[in-house]
Amino acid sequence: DLRVESQTNPTAVNTPLPRFSWRIETEERGWLQTAYHILVASTPELLAQDKGDLWDSGEKAERNSQLVPLHGPPLLSEQEFHWKVRSQNLSGQFTDWSAAAASRVKLAGPAPLPSPLYPENAPRLSSFKCSDPALNLIFEAAAARLHEITSVRDIGLSMRAVGFHTSLLPNANDWLEHLNNSVNRLGYYPASLPADGSFGSTQSEAGISCAHALCWMTGDTTPYARNFGTMKRYIFARKDYANTNGKSPFGEVPADTLPEGDATPPTFIDDTTQALNLRLLLDVITWASRDPYEAYSLNQYNQSLGKPYAASHLNADGRLKYESVAACLLALRSGMLSADTQKQLNTELLLDLLEEERPKILTTSPIVAAHLLPVLTWTGHHDEAIKIAGSHAAEDLDPLALALCSEWLISMVAGIDSSNPAFSLIRLQPRIPAKDILASAQAHYDSPYGRISISWHHEKDGLHFDVTIPPNCLAVIELPARASQQVTESGNPLSSSKLFFAEKRTNSSISFQTGSGSYRFLVKN
Repeated sequence: DLRVESQTNPTAVNTPLPRFSWRIETEERGWLQTAYHILVASTPELLAQDKGDLWDSGEKAERNSQLVPLHGPPLLSEQEFHWKVRSQNLSGQFTDWSAAAASRVKLAGPAPLPSPLYPENAPRLSSFKCSDPALNLIFEAAAARLHEITSVRDIGLSMRAVGFHTSLLPNANDWLEHLNNSVNRLGYYPASLPADGSFGSTQSEAGISCAHALCWMTGDTTPYARNFGTMKRYIFARKDYANTNGKSPFGEVPADTLPEGDATPPTFIDDTTQALNLRLLLDVITWASRDPYEAYSLNQYNQSLGKPYAASHLNADGRLKYESVAACLLALRSGMLSADTQKQLNTELLLDLLEEERPKILTTSPIVAAHLLPVLTWTGHHDEAIKIAGSHAAEDLDPLALALCSEWLISMVAGIDSSNPAFSLIRLQPRIPAKDILASAQAHYDSPYGRISISWHHEKDGLHFDVTIPPNCLAVIELPARASQQVTESGNPLSSSKLFFAEKRTNSSISFQTGSGSYRFLVKN
């Protein structure tokens, strides 16, 4: 799976310093790369002789096998190049050379605006199945309708979800470049592409949320590194606007952002989306190797938001002033509820309001579709989230809601997620409900490093949990297990194996780290 600029044998790449990616294939457990060696040659004959006349990286002591940039002289336009790679393991042994791959440099300037952003027949990266047929239909419908997600707002809300289904590169990178190039003189991102002069909360945030999602799913830090100044300018342009004209909303909030009849004020939407912007920007500032002072200045601004937010939007006891499902979700997701009592009060408010809402709650607004299921899971109400999702027919949900539901299914119900960009440090944490709500789930995701697979199901002897972790990756696994329950792998006690480390136990779970390989765990009843 040799790739140049995340593409397999592309006919052209629009850069003189292309980036190289590859996967390791081995059944050996715990395989990690300690060095690589890349050869880039002008002809296949030279490459076959192990000669890299365009670039010979030498034996580079690095674990990274994704988006490794060419460090030789820049390639010329129309330059054809051929390349191969080999990797060294923990024992100091190199693999054989990979098969050769080829491409051509074509410096053609900015790419056109992708339309559609996600092609209808793009290759699938994932699958999901569980014991609830309604949830399976939602996942399949999501994959089939990605190409219908077209607005800036909806792309901003769903890019990470889409990244679980299909490759975001290079189309999403090209789209994001157009968005950054369309920032107006005030520093605001446009609400549409091509830009029509409009901007506003829940729309303009796509400039930050898409760069975050792209970096997280692919490991490509280029959008952040190249456009960090634009994103920071946007954040502080929003700050200046709030300081001078805080009584008016920032731009226009789309009419369908909130459920029909919801009276949550636009200023709350402004304040909460700004807090979310800061969280995302701070989350990945180190990925783009920025000056620590920039993180400091953003942290200072972030910390200054708390008191004005509480004064404007919370009652004295910490409960939201607005009895709205959407408002509760935004507040809980934004990080602006600083105290545990505030979080608890507003979680209780959310649950009370859900009792009163009509059954098809996920169809009421994009905000609800984006945040309801993950917020319920994070706040300890995962069983309720499964019941709500399963009560919806796939045909009742629009493409955005389908995509957002599918992300929750694969990352929280099945439990495939990441702690590092590109899934180099995988987090496998299935949230497993009561048996009578969901008896089993299985999923796979083809990450940049290779296939991650997971399945869990209940049997008489306990909870069975099977995983496959691709080579050159580490994984943090967390399973529901009481302190009294024994956990085994392939029939042997977990504690007897040297493959698992950093073990932690609580009254309700066990977590540990491990390397690549296939494992069969049992949490005994």
